[in-house]
Amino acid sequence: MIKMKDLLREITLGSVEPYATHFEWTDKWGDGDAYECKLEADSQPILINVHYWDSSAIGESGEWEFAFFAKSPGGWTVRGDRGLAKGQVSYLRL
Repeated sequence: MIKMKDLLREITLGSVEPYATHFEWTDKWGDGDAYECKLEADSQPILINVHYWDSSAIGESGEWEFAFFAKSPGGWTVRGDRGLAKGQVSYLRL
């Protein structure tokens, strides 16, 4: 199994600066189970979402789901080539 921390060690991030280092999270439904924040990455609107699932296949504590979306002509998309910036956003910087 390839672990994320092993992959990140292999990538030289010397000149890569994140689009944002501070996020203003909004509790989407007011129940503590779904949060989102919006930011701009090279003028591309980005939506970041985390959502808590009450149960988990691997334990009783549940698990969190993380996703980010780019603004597209039809709403939000997870595909960089369908966003308004047409693949110009750096995923490493996100």
